[in-house]
Amino acid sequence: MPLPLGIELSTLARLILGGAVVLYLWPRYVFGRVPDAPGVDAAVGYVARMVVALIVAGYLLVGTHLYSWVTLVILLALLGFLHPRTSLNPYELNRSSRLAARLLTEIDLLGSWPARLRERLKARRGGDDGTRRRLGAYELVGGLVLLAVLAVSAWLRLGSPLQHAAIPFSDSDVVLYWVQSIEQQILFPSGIYPEGFHIVMADLMRLTAANPIVTVKFFGPLVGVAMVLSVGFATYRLTGRLAPAAVAVLVYGTLPHFLPYDYLRQVGTDSQEFGNAFVLPTLFFVYASWVNDKAWYRGTAVALLAITGFTHPNVAVNAALSAIAGTVAAWLVAGVRKEALSWYVRWTSTAIVVAVLPIIIALAVGVHLNSSGAGFATAVSHAPPPPIKWENLLAIASAVALVLVRGVRLIARRCDRLEFGAPIAGLLALLAALAVREAAMFGIHSVALLSRSGEFVALAEALAYGMGLSAVQEALELLHVATGRWLALAGATALIAFGWLHYRPQPWNAFTSSRWLPDDFVVAYVDIGSTLQRGNWLAVSDDSGFDYAYGQGYFLRGPVFLQHVPTTGAWPRYVSGGSSTPFAEHHIFIFVDKGLKVAKGYQYVVKPRRAKAQAAIRKWVAGWQASHGPLHVYFRGPDVTVYELSRSSAAPSRAGRAD
Repeated sequence: MPLPLGIELSTLARLILGGAVVLYLWPRYVFGRVPDAPGVDAAVGYVARMVVALIVAGYLLVGTHLYSWVTLVILLALLGFLHPRTSLNPYELNRSSRLAARLLTEIDLLGSWPARLRERLKARRGGDDGTRRRLGAYELVGGLVLLAVLAVSAWLRLGSPLQHAAIPFSDSDVVLYWVQSIEQQILFPSGIYPEGFHIVMADLMRLTAANPIVTVKFFGPLVGVAMVLSVGFATYRLTGRLAPAAVAVLVYGTLPHFLPYDYLRQVGTDSQEFGNAFVLPTLFFVYASWVNDKAWYRGTAVALLAITGFTHPNVAVNAALSAIAGTVAAWLVAGVRKEALSWYVRWTSTAIVVAVLPIIIALAVGVHLNSSGAGFATAVSHAPPPPIKWENLLAIASAVALVLVRGVRLIARRCDRLEFGAPIAGLLALLAALAVREAAMFGIHSVALLSRSGEFVALAEALAYGMGLSAVQEALELLHVATGRWLALAGATALIAFGWLHYRPQPWNAFTSSRWLPDDFVVAYVDIGSTLQRGNWLAVSDDSGFDYAYGQGYFLRGPVFLQHVPTTGAWPRYVSGGSSTPFAEHHIFIFVDKGLKVAKGYQYVVKPRRAKAQAAIRKWVAGWQASHGPLHVYFRGPDVTVYELSRSSAAPSRAGRAD
């Protein structure tokens, strides 16, 4: 059972359009145009800087109990005054008039937007004469193929959430609780754990007024799409070609069984996937910053590293290895610039301090470490390392091939040393990823590294396969084959078609993961939260309902409700310690499961607890109905029936579909 289409489309539109405004359009205005960088590089730089700003703002505002959409908007607006625009304003005479000058500058920029828009459109048409730059047939086909593959990859990740209301694994229910805790001005509600990912989600949710449950449900798949985009971006920028980017996206986005990563985690909502979306861009920006010595690239690289540090230790390791790979490759071909090295040491150290400072402060005030996270991080396994398979060797061979071809081109003076270093960076990143996965060979038996290293390997291997196609194209160009690019693209398409037939999921449909709860349970909670005023309702169900009611309404577990709420009287009241207090909420919703569906992996742990809670709820409902008559049915689905007690006798019925 899906959620109502209107709320699904509304939430997706809020997240996508709101995210575009907050993460791209506003920082583009704040930081200004980047004339010495391609548009795609500038876009990644804007996003990286803004994500860091959102995380820092979230930590500061929640830590000072000032977190709200108003304070977020104020901080984002203040960013506009950090950029040095005052030199453009003729009215700035001295320090005392600086604020007024900046205000005048901003007003002037807002008023001149039609002229600036016309100039940009004219520039994109090709110049002052208005002539358009025509795309070649190969570039057009490559771009269309890339868009088609991206669309299929997005459908594979978003299809199941659109068809099912329940939030899938992994850890999505916990993420919902943590995100709602941030909205309630609480950091580390379950112990210390990096919350950069959760803060970004809470910030976007605040700024777009999106439903929390639906936001968490769709945010993970959208992050999965971002991971696919990161593969395409890094491949395109390191090879300079669209076809290799399309191949890398096709392999990573649509052939998950070909790569050693858990693709179902991209259907759930997890911080590690969010952080891994920035790993390959880190590789490119670090390499590019050393070879072109531009401040924008260095700043973007440090911002990307800071994001991973705010997100998860495993992801920070992946990004650090990518940064090392990009640095070594750049030093091999361009040498070491002492000024850049000094800058990196200074600002990377600052980023590390800022990323770990919230955790240090939390430890200092007595907050304990998250038990499950700490246990996972320190767990040890003596299982043998995964074997090196032919897919790994093929990826290494693909990366080496591009290094060799560009070496020949360098000798033939068909490329420069900076182009030669790009595939070296990709090869080193792949070797580093494989070394982490084979850490047991070096005496490192960390469960965290062993179980999560496949994601870095998958990202690096997808990049390497794209580099292999680029090697074929460049070799054919060296041989002066007129149709070399088309032949390489056709050959790659045939190979990918062969791989798709053998490695695609069976049946080939949207990625589907197990779920904690039945769909109609979540549909009912979303409907209640979207219809009623926050804090004006109380839900009664088993433990699973706590995360869905938290921050929106109030919640009582079934056994507690049975023990403390008698079935007599005109309106339920809570009895404890000799006192009796009527519930202040205007609506009470009682969730009764029909089939008690539980994911297979949790049958023996979760099901007994839920069965006990449901038995208590049924007993209370039977007692109330014996005294007052049948309860009003608010929602009826195939797996859940929701009864309503309302102070208003005119409460409408919202019966769900029973299919």
